[in-house]
Amino acid sequence: MRVSGSCLMLRIFGTGMYKGTRLVLRINLGLCIAHGIASVLEVCLICRPLAAQWDPYVGGLCENQTMSFAAIEISGMVLDVAILASPLWPLYNLRIQAAKKVPIVLGFEAGAV
Repeated sequence: MRVSGSCLMLRIFGTGMYKGTRLVLRINLGLCIAHGIASVLEVCLICRPLAAQWDPYVGGLCENQTMSFAAIEISGMVLDVAILASPLWPLYNLRIQAAKKVPIVLGFEAGAV
């Protein structure tokens, strides 16, 4: 979802005069991909053997799963906020009345629900 949201914002706001926004969106896209890879690696590498992740009778060794999962989720939340905030600057710079900007911004931010 994060990658598709970043790609959508890059497609909409990545052209034209918004070069700074394009850079931010590309960095955000790269961070979303890295976050996805880190999430998979975390699940695969936190316990030795892997079956100790779901079976406590295997007798393996697991690191601090609570801290690890919390770190992944907090970084994911930061990425979500960055995706939601990325269209705000270009939408703020639109040359239309404020009464017309509000529904547009609300339409973009409806994805947060």
